[in-house]
Amino acid sequence: MIWIAGADGCKKGWFRISMEIRTAQLRFDCLENAEELLTRSPTPIILGLDMPIGLSSLKPRVCDKKARECLDPAKKSSVFPAPIRPILLEKEYTEACAISKKISDRKISKQTFYLLPKIRQVDSLLQKTKKYREKIIEVHPEVSFWAWAKKKHLKYNKKTPEGRLERLKLINDYFGNASFKNARNCFQKQEVADDDILDAFATLWTAYRWQKKQAKILPEIPEIDQTGLPMRIVF
Repeated sequence: MIWIAGADGCKKGWFRISMEIRTAQLRFDCLENAEELLTRSPTPIILGLDMPIGLSSLKPRVCDKKARECLDPAKKSSVFPAPIRPILLEKEYTEACAISKKISDRKISKQTFYLLPKIRQVDSLLQKTKKYREKIIEVHPEVSFWAWAKKKHLKYNKKTPEGRLERLKLINDYFGNASFKNARNCFQKQEVADDDILDAFATLWTAYRWQKKQAKILPEIPEIDQTGLPMRIVF
């Protein structure tokens, strides 16, 4: 059996959807750390992940700028700038902002700061175990949903009932009408939110495209960070 997976951060840790590519069988799990995304059975050959991979040392990443250009103006803010590498280990928001402002001439958002522990997990894993670099791709769900909808802008925010239905239609048409419901029934909402499930399906869809060599990347020729990681968003 050959598995691929898509994952998103959630309150409990990481929410992962795995798919066996020959049978389209789906499995759902919540995992505590990033390494388990690749090592816990069923182990995927490709993992699409909604988390920055490859961090600039000095300035905003080109891939984030290109991703915002794909989206409707009302949704551009969903692509927030990834943190620069020098603040990755910072534990205090004010200090992280000060360092980011000094180096890149811009502070970081609270949303970015709160994601630093998960970004550190992923980066540490990729620095420690180089073979995983070929298995993980960075995905931004809203860019993938845009591509999934044949590059038509979705009208509504994913956290609204209308936005949930827009994305559910894409998911149900592709993965089956019971796919979201089955995932939802596995976990309490305080562990995994509805939008975590939606986003994980978008990362899974992208991982499948990558495995089939149908995916695109932003930018077409990605920058490489100081540790050798590509700074790219796959869709």
